[in-house]
Amino acid sequence: MWSSPIVFRRASAQHKLCEEAKAWASEARRRVRRFREDGLATENGDRILILGKDKDGKTDDLGDILIECKELITKVNRVQSGELQGRLLAPIFFEDEDDPLLDEIEKNNSSVITRFSISADGYKGKCLFLSGGDAGVAIWKRLWERNSEDGTTDWLQYDIVETPHHCSWRTLSFDHWSQLGEAVKVCPEARDALGQGREGSVIVASCKPIKKDDANPPHERAKREYLSMVGEDTDRFLCTEEVRDKEDRPVEFKISHRGPQRTLKLAATIGASAAGVSAVSTTARGHG
Repeated sequence: MWSSPIVFRRASAQHKLCEEAKAWASEARRRVRRFREDGLATENGDRILILGKDKDGKTDDLGDILIECKELITKVNRVQSGELQGRLLAPIFFEDEDDPLLDEIEKNNSSVITRFSISADGYKGKCLFLSGGDAGVAIWKRLWERNSEDGTTDWLQYDIVETPHHCSWRTLSFDHWSQLGEAVKVCPEARDALGQGREGSVIVASCKPIKKDDANPPHERAKREYLSMVGEDTDRFLCTEEVRDKEDRPVEFKISHRGPQRTLKLAATIGASAAGVSAVSTTARGHG
């Protein structure tokens, strides 16, 4: 179980926890108690990894199961295989209670953001996957500013990114579409943070079909901005439900020494196999 205490701490009267979230938080607390009792001797079903430190020293004694912001996740269920690493980029912990960004923080802006590096065929870093949860524009702006200052903007590079908050407009802009329409402006820092795709990168929106003037999320203006990040190449922007409606299957990638490549739908796979050719899209990746 991976869990972030900050997500639950930033719940409020306006952003209440649902019953499932309350159950998750309760189970996380139980597993932390078990760790404090038995340490690393805890077994499957009792293990937990804490993503991000909590305030008032509440996680100071959890070093063996704590990943602080900017640190690497190198083990899954305490096994280090070398095939996967994850760089924890958020939630951001604020030492200063007067930090102005705290006024903008709510549950979505406490989302876990992780950039995974996946190995394949004995080669490291063949797929960089950026997962941004539901983080909003204020967090992406802060991430870009922080990583620019630290010289670590490469931590935001990706081959595949899942658009935060189901392709929401509020991930890319402080402006309200309902008030300004096409006059809205994209936050340049947030766009920079989410625009660090490597050559041939793919943007995946996990959401219902994206329609103009539909409820946000998803948002058609956000889709347009993401398309601009991939050179208007519609094959490199995928909406999961649109793919399912068209192909009756989920979005799927195969990761090899060539990098991540989207698999073809079943009918094409059968035809390709019969012809004796690969059943996977074979566009070469520029980064090797």
